Amino acid sequence: MADLLWGLTTKVSLIFLVIYIFSSTKMFIKIIHNRKFSFRDKIILAMVFGFMGILGTYSGIPYMGAIVNNRMIGVVFGGLIGGPFVGVLSGLIAGGHRFLIDVGGFTALSCGISTALEGLIAGLISQYFFRSKNKVLFGFMAGILTETVQMMIILLIAKPFEEALSLVRIISFPMVLTNSIGIALMIIIYENRLKNNDMQGAFRSEQALRIARETMKYLRLGLTTDASQNVVRIIRDIASVDAVAITDHERVLAYEGIETLGFSVGDLIHSSITKQAMEQHVVISSLLDVNAKKNRNLSVVIAPLIVNGEAIGTIKLYTFGKTKTSMVDEKLASGLAMLFSTQLELSHLDEQKHLLNKAELSVLQAKINPHFLFNALNTIHALIRIEPTHARELLVKFSDYFRNNIIHNGCFITLEKELDQVMAYLELEKARFGNRLSVEFDVPEQLDIEVPPLIIQPLIENAIKHGIFEYKSSGKVRIIISAFEGVYEFTIEDDGVGIDQKIVDSIYKLDEKTNCIGLMTTHKRLLATYKNNKGLYFETKPGSGTLVSFSISRGEKV
Repeated sequence: MADLLWGLTTKVSLIFLVIYIFSSTKMFIKIIHNRKFSFRDKIILAMVFGFMGILGTYSGIPYMGAIVNNRMIGVVFGGLIGGPFVGVLSGLIAGGHRFLIDVGGFTALSCGISTALEGLIAGLISQYFFRSKNKVLFGFMAGILTETVQMMIILLIAKPFEEALSLVRIISFPMVLTNSIGIALMIIIYENRLKNNDMQGAFRSEQALRIARETMKYLRLGLTTDASQNVVRIIRDIASVDAVAITDHERVLAYEGIETLGFSVGDLIHSSITKQAMEQHVVISSLLDVNAKKNRNLSVVIAPLIVNGEAIGTIKLYTFGKTKTSMVDEKLASGLAMLFSTQLELSHLDEQKHLLNKAELSVLQAKINPHFLFNALNTIHALIRIEPTHARELLVKFSDYFRNNIIHNGCFITLEKELDQVMAYLELEKARFGNRLSVEFDVPEQLDIEVPPLIIQPLIENAIKHGIFEYKSSGKVRIIISAFEGVYEFTIEDDGVGIDQKIVDSIYKLDEKTNCIGLMTTHKRLLATYKNNKGLYFETKPGSGTLVSFSISRGEKV
């Protein structure tokens, strides 16, 4: 018995070598880390563990017409991690082989049946294996259980019974002990692989987040050459890869790394796998041949950058000296591509928002300019003979007004500049309406804030045109600006006829059918330009005037 125990102990090392090699493969790591096995994954696992069972048979020790072996280690281990299908199929492979090499032998049939049954038992208790807190101990006990079942089947099937009993008395202890320990050791290898992969994944995830933080300010500018060059430099420094490239859908935008790849910034994309990654929206890993002998082993992972459902480019990570790409590197590339794609989508939205603001500003300018132009020119024309000095002053205000109106196509101007524009507008309107229009200002001396251009004037124009002079012969407009702890409150108040509540509701609901273009556009610009901004607020009663207000916090820009 001692000789059999020692012999089995030495033979089991061959099985460990096989599982160690297989557990190091990319395929094994991907399969076991996923845990949701496809049919193909199960077939692969069953074949591998079935082969390990066959190896256990060949490395066994002939004894009393039987083979004392480690066959069940691979089969039971396969059943524990792969479930009933893997356990049964690997058991049938190993058990079928055992029966066929010794047809008619003393224990051939019993060993063939028991091997398949051991795989089934391991598969059935697989769910409890994954729930257990001590998987190594669970595997050891599973080994004792399945080997005990095998001994019982030998006693039930092998004939003559006396020889079977004599065999079981001698081989049961060595086989139960060594095979149970073997399963426990294989589970240790399995868990170490998982932990190592998780640690690498966590490290790569931390790197990806660092890279995302560092590159955010560049990617918000879009997928440009300058932004991409800054990004690849950051990736190479943090991720410790040998080379990084970023492309758009046609050309190489940026590259950082060893100069042995045969391309440079600005070159057209010729790589078929790069095109494939963009066309199929998949992450592709590959080994490449390079001319430099010292860098003959080169792995690359290519991940597409997807914006609004379309591939606009790729990120490529190169590592020299590897004979294969790792799943961790693939996860890093995939994670970076997702983060970068999100940032690029945000930059696209920022650009669209900027264009929208410019378009809405143009709408306001187009609306105000023709209407205001003719009224102002008619007023100046009327004053030229009777008040030429005043007419000249108004012409200066008129030219200043339109010059600023044309220049200010950007997103923001100083509040002081916006108020200069308002004052020029009001001077022209007061010249037109004379004493019938009264204007009051309540504005602080310090105006330390930037605002969108034409954000106040449309409200004043609405108060004058629709609030006062549409139904009244005179009226007053008050412009109040208050500032407290970085928050500026703007109020335009008139004593006109008020505004219909239905119009107010349509503005709040962003109903495009409303005719109040100036109010609606200003409300939408505030909502789009500032985060957490509620836009315009109205207080009105028929015949009692209208109060329109909004607030802006310094530094609140989206």
